Amino acid sequence: MILVSLFITYYLVRPKVVEAHYAEAYGEIIAFRGDLNKAVNVPVYPSEQAVWNQILTIGNGSIVKNITIAFKDAGESENPYYIIQEIELHNKIGFLFLKKYDFIPGFKAIEVESYENLPGLIQAPIIAIVHPEFSNETAIRVDGHVILLKAKTHEDMDLVTAKLFIILFDLKPIENK
Repeated sequence: MILVSLFITYYLVRPKVVEAHYAEAYGEIIAFRGDLNKAVNVPVYPSEQAVWNQILTIGNGSIVKNITIAFKDAGESENPYYIIQEIELHNKIGFLFLKKYDFIPGFKAIEVESYENLPGLIQAPIIAIVHPEFSNETAIRVDGHVILLKAKTHEDMDLVTAKLFIILFDLKPIENK
C-alpha cells in the first residue's frame, strides 16, 4: 500500500517534471533531480565536513543506525514536494550505506510543529526538509545532530538535496545523457 501511494505521488502527482542530472558514484551512474552544477553553489554552515560527519563515519563501520526525515506541514498541495525529496534521500542514502557499510539504516519520516530543538542523536540524525513557506534562505545548516535542508523555492528544494549528495558521495557532475 505504501509503495503504491509513493508510486502515485512520485510518478502521477509529482509537482513538476524535471530533467535528470547525472554523476558517478561507486562505479555507477546515478540520476539526480537537482542540477548538480547549480547545487555546488548552495552554502553550507558551518561546513561540508560537519554535514558529512553527521551521516558517515571514517572507517569500516557506521555509527548511524537510523535516519529520520522531518518536515512541517505545508498543506495538501505543497506536501508532495516533501515526498519527492524523502524518496530521493531514502534511496540514495540507502545506496550509499549499502556500498560503503553493507547495510541500509532504518528510515522514518515525521511531521513536526517546529524545526527548533529537534532531538537528533549521533546514531539517529535528523534530516529536516524546510519548505520554502518556512525558509528565508537556500542553504544547508547543521544544528547538533540535525541537518536542515532549507529552500526558498521549489527548485531550491532539489538543489539543497543535491548538495547534500555532493557532500556525502563526493560527487563530480558528468554531462547529461
